[in-house]
Amino acid sequence: EHLPFMAIYNTVGFKEPEAKVFLSSPITAKILEVERFTSAQDRFNITAQRSVNKSMPSVFKIELKHGEFTWLVKRKEKNFMDLHRELRTYKTFLRLPLPSRSHTVKRQTVTRSEVRGMPNLPRVGGDELGREDQVSSRRKQLEDYLNNLLKMPMYRSYHATMEFIDVSQLSFIHDLGPKGLEGMVLKRSGGHRIPGLNCCGRSKICYHWSKRWLVVKDSFLLYMKPDSGAISFVMLVDKEFRILMDSKDTETKHGVRIDSLSR
Repeated sequence: EHLPFMAIYNTVGFKEPEAKVFLSSPITAKILEVERFTSAQDRFNITAQRSVNKSMPSVFKIELKHGEFTWLVKRKEKNFMDLHRELRTYKTFLRLPLPSRSHTVKRQTVTRSEVRGMPNLPRVGGDELGREDQVSSRRKQLEDYLNNLLKMPMYRSYHATMEFIDVSQLSFIHDLGPKGLEGMVLKRSGGHRIPGLNCCGRSKICYHWSKRWLVVKDSFLLYMKPDSGAISFVMLVDKEFRILMDSKDTETKHGVRIDSLSR
């Protein structure tokens, strides 16, 4: 089972109810590991000793499966809390009879039991988990919460949930290859600066930045415009393909620059 290749020509805005993303098979989540570090530098050092005491917030490594596709995401406790907060707002919003077509379509496609059945996310004292038994318990709570959420079409198809699990309308098209790396990024226009603004250095304000959904596959990458779903750029992995992350190359503190023969 898979989505047809022609689906790439029918993408719509990420918030539109007509967006076709998932297959008919269930989607499941399993937390494989809880990464815990004593400092920010440890996250980039795979040999670092992982602390069971006070440290930075835990990072949950989650394996997701949907049909023939399997992929990994990493999320913090805060990411779960932010998602739950946004879904509660969405739940309240659906109860309001707003006079818009898209809102009416959403209200007609969900049932009252589905709205009321939103899973609960148990709260904890903070983002840091001290003892191993606390980590194990919280891991199970978050795994159950996510699986219950993904069983409900109303919440699974909400754009914030799809962004949380890194999926889009191009994720499960068999002819595009395995589910690759995806996610929302800020893209800087090539050399474009805001007219009338003269500044020096690497400040973010000096450039025009746009939110884009990045999709990385085996032989190419592309980005989509979330508002329209349009595929606005495709880059092939050719012999000159390279990824640069040094601030001298990217002209920004936390950035990535990708070069190829075509760009």
